[in-house]
Amino acid sequence: CRRQWDNITCWPEAEVGEVVVRPCPKYFRFLTTFLGNVTRNCTSQGWTDVYPAPYALACGYDSNSTPGEEQTAFYGTVKTGYTIGHTLSLIALTAAMIILCLFRKLHCTRNYIHMHLFMSFIMRAIAVFIKDVILFESGESEHCFVSS
Repeated sequence: CRRQWDNITCWPEAEVGEVVVRPCPKYFRFLTTFLGNVTRNCTSQGWTDVYPAPYALACGYDSNSTPGEEQTAFYGTVKTGYTIGHTLSLIALTAAMIILCLFRKLHCTRNYIHMHLFMSFIMRAIAVFIKDVILFESGESEHCFVSS
C-alpha cells in the first residue's frame, strides 16, 4: 500500500497483510482527555477503512457528553481570539473608510469598489458581535439554551 494522507492522519507505506497503528491526532487533546489509536490494514485491494471508525469515536470524543474544562477553555479561547480579530479589523476598516471618504482626491472607481468591500467586512464584523450578544447573553459559552 502506498503512503496516503486521509486529511487527518498520514499513513506510511505498508506491505500487504501489515497492520498499521497510528496515534490519534494531537488536536483531539482540546476535545477529550482520552487519546486512543487508529488502525488500518493493508490488503491486496489497498487500505481498509479506519478502525475503530470514525476518528472521533476512536479518539475518545463523544458529542453527547457534557463539555469538560479543557473543551470549555478551548472554545472560550477561540471566541476571545476571533473577537479580538474582528475588533481590530473593524477599527482598521473604519479608519480606512474615513480616510477614503474625507479626501476628495481619493475618489475614483477603484476606491469606490474598495469602500464597498470594506463596508461588507464592517457589516460582517458587526453581525458577529450581534450574534455573540444574542447567543451568549447569559455568559454561558458551552451551550445555547437561552437563545435556542
